[in-house]
Amino acid sequence: MRDNGAARTKGQLSRELSELIGEARSKYGNDYIIVNEASENDPRWTILYQSSKGSGGIKEADIMDRWQ
Repeated sequence: MRDNGAARTKGQLSRELSELIGEARSKYGNDYIIVNEASENDPRWTILYQSSKGSGGIKEADIMDRWQ
């Protein structure tokens, strides 16, 4: 996918990250994080599944509660 010998431009890095985000969303929906496992100068992005967490007991506002 990439040439490790050549420096990548900001546009190339942005395009790679956009493709990775698209891949992550298609595989995991919104339950993912993307981690850089290398340096900032030569990033190696990895998709990690992160299970969704509960609401923590916080009740979601219901529009019908207003009239009760």
